[in-house]
Amino acid sequence: MANENQKFRNLIKGYRKHYGLSQDDIAELIGIKQNAYSAMETGRGDIDLDKADRVAKVYGLRHFQMLDPKQKMPLIEDLPQRTRERVLERKIKGKKARNDELELPKRIITIFKSGKLREEFTSSNVWDLLPENIKGQIKSTRITDLFKKGDLKDKVEETGEKRGREKVYRLNNIRTI
Repeated sequence: MANENQKFRNLIKGYRKHYGLSQDDIAELIGIKQNAYSAMETGRGDIDLDKADRVAKVYGLRHFQMLDPKQKMPLIEDLPQRTRERVLERKIKGKKARNDELELPKRIITIFKSGKLREEFTSSNVWDLLPENIKGQIKSTRITDLFKKGDLKDKVEETGEKRGREKVYRLNNIRTI
């Protein structure tokens, strides 16, 4: 069963990316919050058949159709109207990663080089050192994502410890930064 769940998670992410949609877009189209959709897509949340069908309907399909290896992704003109409009809107605006203009990895590397962090730190410690205008646009979990699977995953390592609910990190090698 776990393999089927992961297969579906990979499918919904693949469909979303194929059409250039964000997690916010899908969440809005199915009527849930972005973090709830993200939890479904990443495996932090459950996907029951009702949720699976709600996501599949975004593409004009049923969940079992998405899982069919013979199923091809629908053409844009075959998508439900709301989805088609959102896809075309995204194409016109151009694909853009969320808050891409913030250049967050670059800013965090500047913090690493500044020497203002302790040897061992949390995402919140890094977040605290960001400029106020940037802090207002992101949460510290965005920094955690960069450490785990983003542009900074090779720059830091987990110590295995926690401070409260947060993981503690240290720089891999200051010279490579």
